[in-house]
Amino acid sequence: MRLLSSWYSARHVGDALAPLILVARKDPVLRRHLLFALRLPRIQREALLKTALGELRMRSEPIDADTVLSALATKEGVRTVLRYLERE
Repeated sequence: MRLLSSWYSARHVGDALAPLILVARKDPVLRRHLLFALRLPRIQREALLKTALGELRMRSEPIDADTVLSALATKEGVRTVLRYLERE
């Protein structure tokens, strides 16, 4: 049961973060902003991420801010985004 639970959790985090990762890979300024924010402690990270997600919402990017914030509240979510954004 634990294996199934961790598989679902990993899949949910990946699904929630995929749109953010795709947008950040196309936008170098957003990418740098996210890389900086994700390396900060959780409280500081949340404030910067809310600002970045607000900007994306104003640009009409297809990102669910609440889902992204909840996924990035986990270490797993932060590691996932860092892994994909640090590749470039």
